[in-house]
Amino acid sequence: MNPSELQPLAQNKTRVLLFGLPTTLSAIVFHILDFHSILTDIITESHTLVRNSDFILLESDDISLGAALHPNIVFLGSHSVTEDYRSLIENISQGGILIFPEFVEQADKAVLMTNNYFRRMPYQPAEYQTSGNHTDLTTPLGNIPVPFSAPEIFRDLEGARLFAQQMGIMEDEFYEALMNFHY
Repeated sequence: MNPSELQPLAQNKTRVLLFGLPTTLSAIVFHILDFHSILTDIITESHTLVRNSDFILLESDDISLGAALHPNIVFLGSHSVTEDYRSLIENISQGGILIFPEFVEQADKAVLMTNNYFRRMPYQPAEYQTSGNHTDLTTPLGNIPVPFSAPEIFRDLEGARLFAQQMGIMEDEFYEALMNFHY
């Protein structure tokens, strides 16, 4: 999809961008939204699903396409292949929200250098414990069993929780959906 095709789909909608997430974490985000009946139009590299909702969610690793969306909400993952986040960060809508991995130096530096006005929500990797075939996510609510153990998922899982909050999903609801995720 190119920017000229994206603009008519995004008109009069809250524009949401998932950028630089591992495939499994994107699947988790989509599951959590679906679990809680949050209706979104979805555009990925492999398909487009238009449901005439108030939200359009673009999942992409193309920084030019992400910037062209002029997103209201950006969930920036730590798996991006870009070294320069400035064009994306400068194109976040005024008053928008950026959820970003504070531990990725290039992203943190770009956030500090921008004059663009938006809410900044940094996150760190989630804490977890693995014992044999069992993995628990460490949360303020206590340890929660999760059906995955790949470290790359935990790097951005706290960002996914912050993102879910921006979509109206409270912390306990996020963990409930997470425990019901299956590959």
